[in-house]
Amino acid sequence: MTADLPTSPSTWPRLLSTREAAKVLGVTTWTVYDYVAQDLILPVRMPPLRPKPGEKKRRRFRRLLFDRRDLDGFVDRLKRGNR
Repeated sequence: MTADLPTSPSTWPRLLSTREAAKVLGVTTWTVYDYVAQDLILPVRMPPLRPKPGEKKRRRFRRLLFDRRDLDGFVDRLKRGNR
């Protein structure tokens, strides 16, 4: 999926990539990573896929995904002055 989101927020997918979340928030992807490190926004932790024969088991899915409703809530908290 690319960072080109549909113009209407109601047609956006529920889970957004880091790049898409950055675009929604108007910040860089590194800022999104900083927000995650500071627990200001929480990524959705997807379970790992079953390993192929011979591969070691992963503890978690590496890609970060963000619920667009959580991003909206984050922006609303910032508008109210709360983090």
